[in-house]
Amino acid sequence: MIATDHFLYVHFFRTGGTFINEILKIHLRRKLLGYHRPVSLTPAELADLPVIGNVRNPWDWYVSVYFQSVNWNYPKGAGTLLNWLLDFRSLEFNEAVIRLLDTGWMAPEAEVALRTAPRLNAMSGTNSCFGRIAKSRINDYRTYRNDETATLVYEKDRELIDHFGYEF
Repeated sequence: MIATDHFLYVHFFRTGGTFINEILKIHLRRKLLGYHRPVSLTPAELADLPVIGNVRNPWDWYVSVYFQSVNWNYPKGAGTLLNWLLDFRSLEFNEAVIRLLDTGWMAPEAEVALRTAPRLNAMSGTNSCFGRIAKSRINDYRTYRNDETATLVYEKDRELIDHFGYEF
């Protein structure tokens, strides 16, 4: 989250926010409050500022998150929350998304933690270094999903998909 004199910018994971952060750094007086900080942690003195952020087609977003997760090595071998919960490297795309969205397989405490954490804040990894490519994204995002995955993504992100008219 970046605070300017005129607005707050929320950087949602895998939505092009790094580019926007760089533009704001160059052109505006601003203060970095947290790289992927959720709106719920807005300081009280800034609560009246308008909030802006990027949106990405959810159908493509899940593919991007999956390939980001299987292809990054984190310092000292520490993965992200999603890597820990899902072990992406051992899962194919549809299985990973199903496990991410249908949390019935989780222990109750882990499910509560995942559901209450901001969806796009789960994998910040801002100090990570690019590692060996485990799997490569070579196809259009529409080719990765099956019917079950499509249904789950639509149920989870229906409001966003319908509002912006996103399609497969």
